[in-house]
Amino acid sequence: MSVPRKSIVICIDGTWNYAGQKDEKGVLANTNVYRFFNLLAWNPPSTPSSPEADLHAYQLAATKQNLKADGFKRFDNAKGETRQVALYYNGVGNPAEHGFWGRLVGGLLGHGANKIRNEAFYDLARLYHEGDSIYVFGFSRGAAIARMLCNHIRLYQLGKQGLMKDMVNYLPFRFFSFKKRLASEQAAPVKLLAVWDTVAAFGIPKNLFGIPFQRINLFKNLTISPNIEQALHMLSVDDQRDAFQPTLMSPDLENKDRITQIWFPGIHADIGGGYAEKALSDITLKFLLDYLLHHQLDRKDTEQENPGIAFRQQNLQDFIRTNLHPDPEATMHIEDSLLYQKQVRDIPHDGFLHQSVIHRFLAKPMVYYPANVIQYLKALKERESFARLIDENTLDLAFKQEHFAKASTIIEKKIWIDQERFVHLKK
Repeated sequence: MSVPRKSIVICIDGTWNYAGQKDEKGVLANTNVYRFFNLLAWNPPSTPSSPEADLHAYQLAATKQNLKADGFKRFDNAKGETRQVALYYNGVGNPAEHGFWGRLVGGLLGHGANKIRNEAFYDLARLYHEGDSIYVFGFSRGAAIARMLCNHIRLYQLGKQGLMKDMVNYLPFRFFSFKKRLASEQAAPVKLLAVWDTVAAFGIPKNLFGIPFQRINLFKNLTISPNIEQALHMLSVDDQRDAFQPTLMSPDLENKDRITQIWFPGIHADIGGGYAEKALSDITLKFLLDYLLHHQLDRKDTEQENPGIAFRQQNLQDFIRTNLHPDPEATMHIEDSLLYQKQVRDIPHDGFLHQSVIHRFLAKPMVYYPANVIQYLKALKERESFARLIDENTLDLAFKQEHFAKASTIIEKKIWIDQERFVHLKK
């Protein structure tokens, strides 16, 4: 008897981030990773839910299933067939699981990153059946771990007969002792890898008290594994901390539509969340949900075996409209420290600016004029041989409304206006 196909959703949080985290005022400040996980459909207990009760139920479900995840959700249809399972993992060095030294080592050196990857792979191997759809999400160093996990799926050919038994019986979870199997088309495909602001570097990349710390990278291969069908990367325009330089994805020259990298206003946690104030991080969460809707990656019929992600709300568009409050003009957070040198992020020519960047640019012409966006627009002009579409005398000060009007017909090709227009222009 065949097992009905289901969706498997894996969510990996960032450094020091964990489910139910609060800011210094005691206000909930969950990242977009956990907020997204919380939106997913599940079979809840009969008692009325609250954020605390839900979190406890997720943790208890993971324990009962003998999983390594920090949260687990299962969603069954009316026939009792499992249509979706979701797993959530706290970030490296999170204070919910670590003391001072654990937080320090996890945050600076990335201790625990491989453990999270291995545990996620172990859980996935236990739950996966051939034909299931895999979706992977992550933020910051959790995004790096998510990308490592997808490579692991291909490297160890998840989906090959016999691997699940090997994995379950391998108690130490030290995968380096496995004989690496040549990657092939038999490896399970990942329907979507969606991440916020990947940071794969650890350590303090400057001298600290005279001690030269060297940057350590989780990985150096920027290629997105071929078993990933779609990759979406949401990036920060404005973070200038050298230790938080993003780990970009190398473009796929043979299939340019497979990998999309989009830049948003705000610093690192304004993109992936983690502040109580969510107006900027709501932009990227809304964008992700819109992306899923547009690409029909949301599951609309739980009785059918169509791939897709099932959410708590039957009408996701109504939820987006009533519960998210994105504001491109919202106050941007500041995370400065003497530990960090400043380094402006480069926006590559194959990247896309989200419309919220231009909105903020135009709304705050004397306040918001990031050098990397200006350089990007200049380069765009030069590559396309624009004839004074943007006034050279004022571009370095502000991108004014009249300049935007002159350039809009060309600039739109590199600004994500909306899903339909983007798809049309991209073709």
